Amino acid sequence: MSAPPAGHLDATSAAQRLGVSLPTLYAYVSRGLIRHAGPADDPRARWYVESDVNAYLARKQRQRRPREAARHVLDWGLPVLQTAITRIDQQVLQYRNQNAITLAGYATLEDVAALLWDGAGLDWELSLPHPRLPTGLPPLQRATVALALSPVGVPHDAPVAQQQAEGIALMHTLCAALGGKPGLPFHRALAQGWRREEAADLLRRALVLCADHELNASTFAVRVAASTGASLAACLQAGLATLSGPRHGGLTQLVGQILAALLKMPDADPVATWLARGHALPPGLFGHPLYPDGDPRAQHLLAQINSDAAFRQVIAQTQAHCGEHPSLDLALVALVRSLRLPLDHALRLFAMGRAAGWIAHALEQRATGQLIRPRAEFTSAIGSTGAQAPA
Repeated sequence: MSAPPAGHLDATSAAQRLGVSLPTLYAYVSRGLIRHAGPADDPRARWYVESDVNAYLARKQRQRRPREAARHVLDWGLPVLQTAITRIDQQVLQYRNQNAITLAGYATLEDVAALLWDGAGLDWELSLPHPRLPTGLPPLQRATVALALSPVGVPHDAPVAQQQAEGIALMHTLCAALGGKPGLPFHRALAQGWRREEAADLLRRALVLCADHELNASTFAVRVAASTGASLAACLQAGLATLSGPRHGGLTQLVGQILAALLKMPDADPVATWLARGHALPPGLFGHPLYPDGDPRAQHLLAQINSDAAFRQVIAQTQAHCGEHPSLDLALVALVRSLRLPLDHALRLFAMGRAAGWIAHALEQRATGQLIRPRAEFTSAIGSTGAQAPA
């Protein structure tokens, strides 16, 4: 049998690493714990995903040490909340059991919001005037101010239909603050407001694919705010504040700057030169812990974008050096670059699309009636105050 490809193990090696028999390994596969590739009729000839094997071992270790498991639960650890909104499993992203990539082919952000909110017959007509905003603010700050100036929301325990109606009004407010033209479906509103009417369908796809991604950092912040009874506007502000960080949606700005620098370099392999000079590639530019075989959102968007040859070459070289697949952040940067839009429009797209998911999670969290209040492990020496005793 030929050697397994990179990132895979043969059956014997996988079983030995796990410390189990071959039949137990096959049982793990049948339960969806470890993925495989190769012929379906002969498990001994299959290849097993090495990252799945290592992840299973790490989970077993944490289960033996509860305190260790607790420390890792907020860092790609075990699930901490239940949700019926989004599922990520086996390289597939689903919004309420519907494939998000399939939805990107035809659905609007309004369609997906209604799906995520579990709402039917929602009225998406704009009814309230938008607040007047100060000029010169960065996009997310402008959106945050717009939400702060929006009318006081309905109570957190109001009928769901009233909460959904408020969510619609807030999404219109957000769209206008991000440069959209009022009174149109969101993808067309942004296309006209940004003067890229021909790109309306591409923007629609991006908005749908940004709509939700399970319990990411900004969504967790939204759910924490919602659990306290905060208004929907306040929940969205929590999401925007978290999204702005350079390890979340704000990564698009850094990605764009690095790619621009690479494209200006005359070297045949600018990525190799960049790394040789001691520069690093930011985490999140390529690869995603939930998608070992590549983020399907990025793959879908990049397939729709008409990038120039130099850009495609830099992406291919970067992928070759890091051995990972392009991220959604990179795909959003590629999209706005292909449309000759300012770089900050990648983050605008991200925020507008994700607002639909934020509202869905806020509504779901409110319905539980549960306050999110985890505990912290005290790490300083017991009895130590850090202060000097009086002489």
